[in-house]
Amino acid sequence: MAWAQLAIMAGKGLSAYGSYSAGKAKKEDLYAQARALIRNAKVTRAASQRAASDERKLADLAISEAIANAAASGAGASDPTVINLLAGLEAEGEYRALSQMFLGEEEAEGMEIQARYKRKSGRAAKRAGVLGAVKSIFS
Repeated sequence: MAWAQLAIMAGKGLSAYGSYSAGKAKKEDLYAQARALIRNAKVTRAASQRAASDERKLADLAISEAIANAAASGAGASDPTVINLLAGLEAEGEYRALSQMFLGEEEAEGMEIQARYKRKSGRAAKRAGVLGAVKSIFS
């Protein structure tokens, strides 16, 4: 009889350990996924900043070319048409740069939200493992 009870208790102990270990492993997996998402969010932000910088450089090149063309045509830099053209090129360049930043920020924020949910799910998985372990012991 004692051996039977010992076997039952050992089985419950193993079952409890299995439940706890599964919950802990699930949490660790989800936390690793969250870390990867945070890393990707940082990379996305950096890439959007680089793209914005490139857009500004392109706008500067377009402005420089417009000034050179205006000078070659005999128009002065203070000519109202040239001033309007340069202002439009500058505004378009800044719009494109800010659009790149916005797109990158939106994507990064989405990844950060996913990471928060992964962490929350990980905590819930660990709690479920602990509760499963307790249930195994008392069942």
